[in-house]
Amino acid sequence: MQLQALAAALIHWLTFQQPVAGNKLHQQHVTLHAADAIEDELIQSDKAVVAEIVDDMDMDDLLAQWKEQQVELERTATSQETMEVKEDFAGAESVLPNTWAVIGPFAAAEMGVDPLRAFGGINNIVARAPQGFWETLRVRSKIFQEAQSMHMSIHQALGLIRSRLNNSQVFAFPANATDGIAEFPTERGPAGRSIWGVSYTAKRRWTYVNFKLFANQSGVATDTFDPRTGSGSGWAVGEIHLQNATAVLAQCSMAFYVGSSSTSYFADIYKEHRAIHVLHLPAGRTRLFVNTREPGFRCLMLKDSAAARQAVTGLPDETEGRSPFITLSDYTISSVVESKMVSPHLGIPVINAHHESLHLQRAEIRDGPANLRLEVDADGPEIQPSQAMILRLKLSHEGDINCTADHTAKQKVLNFTVALFPGCVGCSPS
Repeated sequence: MQLQALAAALIHWLTFQQPVAGNKLHQQHVTLHAADAIEDELIQSDKAVVAEIVDDMDMDDLLAQWKEQQVELERTATSQETMEVKEDFAGAESVLPNTWAVIGPFAAAEMGVDPLRAFGGINNIVARAPQGFWETLRVRSKIFQEAQSMHMSIHQALGLIRSRLNNSQVFAFPANATDGIAEFPTERGPAGRSIWGVSYTAKRRWTYVNFKLFANQSGVATDTFDPRTGSGSGWAVGEIHLQNATAVLAQCSMAFYVGSSSTSYFADIYKEHRAIHVLHLPAGRTRLFVNTREPGFRCLMLKDSAAARQAVTGLPDETEGRSPFITLSDYTISSVVESKMVSPHLGIPVINAHHESLHLQRAEIRDGPANLRLEVDADGPEIQPSQAMILRLKLSHEGDINCTADHTAKQKVLNFTVALFPGCVGCSPS
């Protein structure tokens, strides 16, 4: 991991500024928000598309209005295309489902809590679903994927689904597809009952949820909803399909479950690249359950690679995805005052992407001051598969630490690289 001032990497970096009077150097923390600004702009653009769903429930009018609105949306095409290239991450492969079954609305509960636990839980409920339930998702997913391969907009993709199925109810399940799992009591649903709907992932990351739309498409009168239904929550269920066993990097704005496990994975609520999960998934189909609420959720599900690691951490991966250690940005390092480090402690957070537990065998300083030394805690604990941990290191130096002026010549920075060597045969350092 390289501890240096790299604006393009969008990392936190350490700078030291020489005051006008005195010899002491101050530590300043700088955070770049350019990526978030671009993302927020795109989220608003995506919401503009979804707003048409909310405002008009008639499918013919919906598609017509989307077509007209496409002219407006294409005004931001340059920024969208730029972001979508980044979302492709120069080769990172997404395995996120593009089509979802959504059930709700329920009263918004604590994130990760299953509102259907009293009825066996969402895992057991969908396990009882008839074959038509899964066929509905798979058929629509295949058409939607075909539309994406032809670079269609979302309204064009929905129109293609409608045309292929000869059915205007693209957001609803056909009759009998939810037999046996159709309704559960909820104070937020129409006439006190839950409903199922079908949703799609826009821009390959955002999935929007609107229960009134699902009800309207299913022929349920929306005036039977509780007035508070705008804050309804529920479950979005999708399928990840893999040809081979794969390590997947996951990051979602809402808590989620994977497969038959009841383990709840934390949400990346604040978009700070902290709630990053490594999923070791088998070949075949794996069900994904996102504990969503209106208006929807954002997820990244990427096959592990250098590009995927940069996408979820915000840091470039200099190992080309080969190291089992994925480094995070929240490292801790001492200030430099009067050419001395105030504290010897250095903390580097990592995630173990390996399928086995690992420990830090050794660490080296590269491209740094010749008098800077690094020690590893020999008694450090093992890092379990998919676990995040802060590696505890100690810095020492003989003589003064010389910081170098940055490009502005007004600040001084301490640049050095730390190579982390995991304790596994044939593993690359991080």
